[in-house]
Amino acid sequence: MKYILFLLISANTFIHLGQWQYWGGIGITKKTALDIKASGTIEYRHEVGNGFDQLNLKPEISRKIVKGVDGGIEYRLAIKPNNSNNANSNFIGQQRFGLELSFSPLKWTEVNKRWSLGIDFKQQWNWRVTSRDLSILRTKLSGSYDVKDSPIGPYFSTEWFYCWNQDLIYGVDEITPVPGNRAWRTFAGITIETSKKSSLKLLAGVNRRIDKGSQQFILNLAYSLNLP
Repeated sequence: MKYILFLLISANTFIHLGQWQYWGGIGITKKTALDIKASGTIEYRHEVGNGFDQLNLKPEISRKIVKGVDGGIEYRLAIKPNNSNNANSNFIGQQRFGLELSFSPLKWTEVNKRWSLGIDFKQQWNWRVTSRDLSILRTKLSGSYDVKDSPIGPYFSTEWFYCWNQDLIYGVDEITPVPGNRAWRTFAGITIETSKKSSLKLLAGVNRRIDKGSQQFILNLAYSLNLP
């Protein structure tokens, strides 16, 4: 309980300091038949000064391919405020489908098992209502350490977003997509083990939109539960 109270106070302080966004999420994972992991995540995003920004609903399945390599499929429905001038409803839905390949290279070595290193590649396709669809490759590097005799450990991640159709060139007879860097997102913080099957992540991060020349500061609070 004291850890939850600490996180809530920290989140409230962070928001009132005038930072840009707060993300809060809950994820549940269960291992099913054939060693397939099924998970579901719900995430709320709040933009300081503007209120509700986005609600994400994401089911996902993944499976170990070989030692240190997993493959996964995900779907995400994002519900966002409709800011269009010709708004027929207050909210719009945007869909995303992704294929992911995850590597844990330390599992191939004799490095202390308290260390964890992940390298993830995800190809995603975004279908959007008020703007054109996007095809994006995401490359993520993450690391953590399980501190002995402590429920708290460090966590870090950095992620690069590369869009295959960032811009479009309109020719006489065809439209040519132009790829480009879209965003760079970095988080650092702590993971708190609340039980043997659950944990809380408290992360501070920066999301830099390379294509727009802007950035957002983010506080991310995520709860994870592994069902038996």
